[in-house]
Amino acid sequence: MGTTNGEHFNEPRTRSWATFPIWGSLALLVAATAVIVVQQATSMNDGMRPMTGTMGLSLPLFLLLWTAMMAAMMLLSVAPLTSLVARMLATRPYAVLEVSQLVVGYLGAWVLAGLPAYVILLGFNTILTRAPGAAPWVDAAFLAVAGAYQWMPFKRMCLRHCRSPLAFLMQVVGMKGPLRSLRIGVRHGWFCLGCCWALMLALLALGMMNLALMAAFAIAIFVEKTWRYGMVFARAVGVILILLSAAILIHPAILPSLSSSVGM
Repeated sequence: MGTTNGEHFNEPRTRSWATFPIWGSLALLVAATAVIVVQQATSMNDGMRPMTGTMGLSLPLFLLLWTAMMAAMMLLSVAPLTSLVARMLATRPYAVLEVSQLVVGYLGAWVLAGLPAYVILLGFNTILTRAPGAAPWVDAAFLAVAGAYQWMPFKRMCLRHCRSPLAFLMQVVGMKGPLRSLRIGVRHGWFCLGCCWALMLALLALGMMNLALMAAFAIAIFVEKTWRYGMVFARAVGVILILLSAAILIHPAILPSLSSSVGM
Protein backbone atom coordinates (compact mmCIF):
# COMPACT_ATOMS: atom_id res chain seq x y z
CA MET A 1 0.00 0.00 0.00
CA GLY A 2 2.44 2.56 -1.19
CA THR A 3 6.07 2.56 -2.15
CA THR A 4 7.57 4.12 0.95
CA ASN A 5 7.56 3.18 4.60
CA GLY A 6 3.84 3.81 5.00
CA GLU A 7 4.02 7.55 4.39
CA HIS A 8 0.34 7.63 3.43
CA PHE A 9 -0.73 6.37 6.88
CA ASN A 10 -0.16 9.84 8.27
CA GLU A 11 -2.28 11.56 5.64
CA PRO A 12 -5.58 13.18 6.69
CA ARG A 13 -8.70 11.26 5.86
CA THR A 14 -10.37 12.18 2.60
CA ARG A 15 -14.07 12.93 2.25
CA SER A 16 -16.23 9.83 2.34
CA TRP A 17 -17.55 10.27 -1.20
CA ALA A 18 -14.06 9.59 -2.54
CA THR A 19 -14.34 5.95 -1.45
CA PHE A 20 -17.61 5.27 -3.32
CA PRO A 21 -15.98 3.41 -6.27
CA ILE A 22 -14.21 1.05 -3.89
CA TRP A 23 -17.30 0.50 -1.77
CA GLY A 24 -19.35 -0.02 -4.92
CA SER A 25 -16.95 -2.68 -6.15
CA LEU A 26 -17.05 -4.51 -2.82
CA ALA A 27 -20.84 -4.35 -2.72
CA LEU A 28 -21.08 -5.80 -6.24
CA LEU A 29 -18.68 -8.61 -5.31
CA VAL A 30 -20.68 -9.50 -2.20
CA ALA A 31 -23.94 -9.39 -4.15
CA ALA A 32 -22.59 -11.52 -7.00
CA THR A 33 -21.17 -14.19 -4.71
CA ALA A 34 -24.34 -14.20 -2.61
CA VAL A 35 -26.39 -14.87 -5.72
CA ILE A 36 -24.10 -17.79 -6.62
CA VAL A 37 -24.43 -19.29 -3.15
CA VAL A 38 -28.22 -18.89 -3.08
CA GLN A 39 -28.57 -20.49 -6.51
CA GLN A 40 -26.39 -23.44 -5.51
CA ALA A 41 -28.22 -23.90 -2.22
CA THR A 42 -31.57 -23.81 -4.00
CA SER A 43 -30.52 -26.35 -6.63
CA MET A 44 -29.17 -28.71 -3.97
CA ASN A 45 -32.38 -28.39 -2.00
CA ASP A 46 -34.30 -29.46 -5.11
CA GLY A 47 -32.66 -32.85 -4.84
CA MET A 48 -29.91 -32.42 -7.41
CA ARG A 49 -27.21 -33.15 -4.80
CA PRO A 50 -27.02 -34.43 -1.23
CA MET A 51 -27.01 -31.74 1.46
CA THR A 52 -24.57 -33.49 3.81
CA GLY A 53 -20.79 -33.84 3.84
CA THR A 54 -19.12 -32.67 0.64
CA MET A 55 -22.52 -32.64 -1.09
CA GLY A 56 -21.12 -34.84 -3.83
CA LEU A 57 -18.76 -32.10 -5.02
CA SER A 58 -15.22 -32.72 -6.23
CA LEU A 59 -12.46 -30.71 -4.55
CA PRO A 60 -12.20 -28.04 -7.31
CA LEU A 61 -15.97 -27.49 -7.38
CA PHE A 62 -16.12 -27.43 -3.60
CA LEU A 63 -13.35 -24.80 -3.44
CA LEU A 64 -15.19 -22.64 -5.97
CA LEU A 65 -18.36 -22.80 -3.87
CA TRP A 66 -16.37 -22.29 -0.67
CA THR A 67 -14.71 -19.20 -2.16
CA ALA A 68 -18.09 -17.73 -3.09
CA MET A 69 -19.35 -18.46 0.43
CA MET A 70 -16.36 -16.80 2.07
CA ALA A 71 -16.70 -13.72 -0.12
CA ALA A 72 -20.42 -13.45 0.64
CA MET A 73 -19.96 -14.02 4.38
CA MET A 74 -16.59 -12.52 5.29
CA LEU A 75 -16.22 -9.35 3.21
CA LEU A 76 -18.75 -7.76 5.54
CA SER A 77 -16.41 -8.32 8.48
CA VAL A 78 -13.35 -6.95 6.67
CA ALA A 79 -15.20 -3.74 5.80
CA PRO A 80 -13.64 -1.67 8.65
CA LEU A 81 -10.12 -2.36 7.34
CA THR A 82 -10.96 -1.81 3.67
CA SER A 83 -12.85 1.36 4.58
CA LEU A 84 -9.86 2.75 6.45
CA VAL A 85 -7.44 1.90 3.65
CA ALA A 86 -9.84 3.29 1.05
CA ARG A 87 -10.07 6.62 2.87
CA MET A 88 -6.30 6.81 3.24
CA LEU A 89 -5.66 6.08 -0.45
CA ALA A 90 -8.79 7.44 -2.10
CA THR A 91 -7.06 10.35 -3.87
CA ARG A 92 -4.21 8.21 -5.22
CA PRO A 93 -4.40 6.73 -8.72
CA TYR A 94 -3.59 3.21 -7.56
CA ALA A 95 -6.18 3.15 -4.72
CA VAL A 96 -8.52 0.63 -6.36
CA LEU A 97 -5.62 -1.69 -7.22
CA GLU A 98 -4.22 -1.58 -3.67
CA VAL A 99 -7.58 -2.23 -2.03
CA SER A 100 -8.28 -5.01 -4.55
CA GLN A 101 -4.99 -6.70 -3.65
CA LEU A 102 -5.89 -6.41 0.03
CA VAL A 103 -9.27 -8.09 -0.54
CA VAL A 104 -7.79 -10.82 -2.76
CA GLY A 105 -5.11 -11.60 -0.17
CA TYR A 106 -7.69 -11.70 2.61
CA LEU A 107 -9.93 -14.07 0.67
CA GLY A 108 -6.91 -16.15 -0.30
CA ALA A 109 -6.34 -17.08 3.33
CA TRP A 110 -9.95 -18.26 3.58
CA VAL A 111 -9.72 -20.18 0.28
CA LEU A 112 -6.83 -22.20 1.72
CA ALA A 113 -9.02 -22.96 4.71
CA GLY A 114 -11.35 -24.74 2.30
CA LEU A 115 -8.85 -27.60 2.02
CA PRO A 116 -9.15 -28.80 5.64
CA ALA A 117 -12.89 -28.08 5.48
CA TYR A 118 -13.17 -30.49 2.55
CA VAL A 119 -11.19 -33.15 4.43
CA ILE A 120 -13.47 -32.76 7.47
CA LEU A 121 -16.56 -33.17 5.29
CA LEU A 122 -15.07 -36.21 3.59
CA GLY A 123 -14.67 -37.73 7.03
CA PHE A 124 -18.26 -36.88 7.79
CA ASN A 125 -19.31 -38.61 4.57
CA THR A 126 -17.57 -41.75 5.80
CA ILE A 127 -19.32 -41.57 9.15
CA LEU A 128 -22.73 -41.13 7.51
CA THR A 129 -22.07 -44.17 5.32
CA ARG A 130 -20.54 -46.54 7.86
CA ALA A 131 -21.99 -45.39 11.19
CA PRO A 132 -24.88 -42.95 10.71
CA GLY A 133 -25.82 -43.23 14.38
CA ALA A 134 -22.55 -41.53 15.28
CA ALA A 135 -23.31 -38.39 13.23
CA PRO A 136 -25.06 -36.52 16.07
CA TRP A 137 -22.09 -37.21 18.34
CA VAL A 138 -19.67 -35.85 15.77
CA ASP A 139 -21.77 -32.74 15.21
CA ALA A 140 -22.11 -32.24 18.96
CA ALA A 141 -18.33 -32.52 19.35
CA PHE A 142 -17.78 -29.92 16.60
CA LEU A 143 -20.19 -27.52 18.29
CA ALA A 144 -18.64 -28.08 21.72
CA VAL A 145 -15.15 -27.38 20.37
CA ALA A 146 -16.40 -24.27 18.57
CA GLY A 147 -18.17 -23.03 21.69
CA ALA A 148 -15.17 -23.61 23.93
CA TYR A 149 -12.82 -21.84 21.51
CA GLN A 150 -14.92 -18.68 21.83
CA TRP A 151 -13.52 -18.41 25.37
CA MET A 152 -9.88 -19.15 24.55
CA PRO A 153 -7.03 -16.57 24.87
CA PHE A 154 -5.94 -17.14 21.26
CA LYS A 155 -9.46 -16.25 20.09
CA ARG A 156 -9.30 -13.05 22.13
CA MET A 157 -5.89 -12.16 20.69
CA CYS A 158 -6.98 -12.67 17.07
CA LEU A 159 -10.24 -10.82 17.66
CA ARG A 160 -8.31 -7.89 19.10
CA HIS A 161 -6.32 -7.62 15.87
CA CYS A 162 -9.48 -7.81 13.77
CA ARG A 163 -11.25 -5.18 15.88
CA SER A 164 -8.43 -2.61 15.51
CA PRO A 165 -7.74 -2.02 11.79
CA LEU A 166 -5.60 1.07 12.43
CA ALA A 167 -3.46 -0.78 14.97
CA PHE A 168 -3.10 -3.64 12.50
CA LEU A 169 -1.95 -1.25 9.74
CA MET A 170 0.59 0.28 12.11
CA GLN A 171 2.03 -3.21 12.66
CA VAL A 172 2.53 -3.81 8.93
CA VAL A 173 3.65 -0.29 8.00
CA GLY A 174 7.24 -1.46 7.60
CA MET A 175 6.46 -4.21 5.10
CA LYS A 176 8.19 -3.70 1.76
CA GLY A 177 8.51 -5.46 -1.56
CA PRO A 178 6.21 -6.43 -4.42
CA LEU A 179 2.51 -7.11 -3.89
CA ARG A 180 2.70 -5.51 -0.46
CA SER A 181 -1.05 -4.99 -0.17
CA LEU A 182 -1.70 -8.58 -1.19
CA ARG A 183 0.61 -9.87 1.54
CA ILE A 184 -0.97 -7.55 4.09
CA GLY A 185 -4.38 -8.91 3.08
CA VAL A 186 -3.17 -12.47 3.58
CA ARG A 187 -1.82 -11.59 7.01
CA HIS A 188 -5.10 -10.01 8.02
CA GLY A 189 -6.88 -13.07 6.65
CA TRP A 190 -4.82 -15.35 8.90
CA PHE A 191 -5.80 -13.31 11.94
CA CYS A 192 -9.42 -13.49 10.83
CA LEU A 193 -9.11 -17.23 10.30
CA GLY A 194 -7.62 -17.59 13.78
CA CYS A 195 -10.58 -15.66 15.12
CA CYS A 196 -13.37 -17.40 13.21
CA TRP A 197 -12.28 -20.93 12.24
CA ALA A 198 -14.31 -22.48 15.06
CA LEU A 199 -17.47 -20.73 13.92
CA MET A 200 -16.92 -22.15 10.45
CA LEU A 201 -16.48 -25.58 12.04
CA ALA A 202 -19.85 -25.12 13.71
CA LEU A 203 -21.36 -24.11 10.38
CA LEU A 204 -20.02 -27.30 8.78
CA ALA A 205 -21.62 -29.30 11.58
CA LEU A 206 -25.01 -27.64 11.29
CA GLY A 207 -25.23 -27.51 7.51
CA MET A 208 -22.85 -25.65 5.23
CA MET A 209 -25.50 -24.72 2.65
CA ASN A 210 -28.16 -23.56 5.11
CA LEU A 211 -28.82 -19.99 4.02
CA ALA A 212 -30.33 -18.93 7.34
CA LEU A 213 -27.34 -20.26 9.25
CA MET A 214 -24.85 -18.67 6.85
CA ALA A 215 -26.53 -15.30 7.36
CA ALA A 216 -26.62 -15.78 11.14
CA PHE A 217 -22.92 -16.69 11.33
CA ALA A 218 -21.93 -13.81 9.05
CA ILE A 219 -23.83 -11.37 11.26
CA ALA A 220 -22.31 -12.89 14.40
CA ILE A 221 -18.79 -12.51 13.01
CA PHE A 222 -19.50 -8.90 12.01
CA VAL A 223 -20.86 -8.07 15.47
CA GLU A 224 -17.86 -9.67 17.16
CA LYS A 225 -15.51 -7.50 15.15
CA THR A 226 -17.33 -4.20 15.24
CA TRP A 227 -19.47 -3.95 18.39
CA ARG A 228 -18.06 -2.34 21.51
CA TYR A 229 -18.80 -5.51 23.47
CA GLY A 230 -17.64 -7.87 20.74
CA MET A 231 -15.70 -10.21 23.02
CA VAL A 232 -18.61 -10.50 25.44
CA PHE A 233 -20.83 -11.28 22.48
CA ALA A 234 -18.34 -13.89 21.23
CA ARG A 235 -18.42 -15.66 24.58
CA ALA A 236 -22.22 -15.58 24.58
CA VAL A 237 -22.17 -17.24 21.17
CA GLY A 238 -19.83 -19.85 22.64
CA VAL A 239 -22.30 -20.64 25.40
CA ILE A 240 -25.10 -21.00 22.83
CA LEU A 241 -23.02 -23.43 20.78
CA ILE A 242 -22.19 -25.54 23.83
CA LEU A 243 -25.87 -25.66 24.84
CA LEU A 244 -26.80 -26.61 21.29
CA SER A 245 -24.19 -29.37 21.42
CA ALA A 246 -25.84 -30.80 24.53
CA ALA A 247 -29.29 -30.45 22.99
CA ILE A 248 -28.23 -32.46 19.94
CA LEU A 249 -27.10 -35.33 22.14
CA ILE A 250 -30.43 -35.30 23.98
CA HIS A 251 -32.58 -34.79 20.88
CA PRO A 252 -30.68 -35.78 17.70
CA ALA A 253 -33.77 -34.89 15.63
CA ILE A 254 -32.75 -31.25 16.06
CA LEU A 255 -30.21 -31.71 13.25
CA PRO A 256 -32.68 -32.45 10.43
CA SER A 257 -34.85 -29.54 11.48
CA LEU A 258 -31.90 -27.17 11.41
CA SER A 259 -30.72 -28.47 8.04
CA SER A 260 -34.14 -27.97 6.51
CA SER A 261 -34.93 -24.60 7.96
CA VAL A 262 -35.89 -21.78 5.71
CA GLY A 263 -36.43 -23.91 2.69
CA MET A 264 -33.16 -25.79 3.07
